[in-house]
Amino acid sequence: MLAETGARARGLAELMPETRVEPVENHSLFRHLGFAETAHRAHAGYDRPTTVEFRKKMSADAQV
Repeated sequence: MLAETGARARGLAELMPETRVEPVENHSLFRHLGFAETAHRAHAGYDRPTTVEFRKKMSADAQV
């Protein structure tokens, strides 16, 4: 995955993509790629979650 390669090359500790709540296919893809679902957030003006946050650790010795 290009984003993971770039993150590792830069010494980043993790990737943290977000996706909208509705396209559950995206959620499945991120899980399949090793990402963990970490938060649900609502945009201003909404009374329900509108985005889902995912995270994936890159390496134990990466920068935070």
